[in-house]
Amino acid sequence: MLIGKGLVTSEGDAWHKQRKLLTPYFHFKSIQEAFPIMLESMDHFLK
Repeated sequence: MLIGKGLVTSEGDAWHKQRKLLTPYFHFKSIQEAFPIMLESMDHFLK
């Protein structure tokens, strides 16, 4: 999704559709809710 025909390389309508799909995941509340999972994953990775 981020490489190839994804958000980074798309233009016009294709870019807008990709951005619209991903935007909710970057809102503060979404990141805040995912933070414990991120911490657990990082802890597991570092062990």
